[in-house]
Amino acid sequence: MAGNSDREEKKLKVNARLDRLEAQVAILKDALKKAQVELADLHFGRRVSREQADDRDPEWF
Repeated sequence: MAGNSDREEKKLKVNARLDRLEAQVAILKDALKKAQVELADLHFGRRVSREQADDRDPEWF
């Protein structure tokens, strides 16, 4: 039964790592969206909302 315990422990560690990585991805997605809005501001010369930035030409992002 020790094998099952080791396996469960490894599974918990992997799941915890996955949770941390998913949180980091969410943070990076938000940072990317902010950078896209800033880039749209520079390109179009005005403030644009995140929704407007989503509708802009993707080559600028």
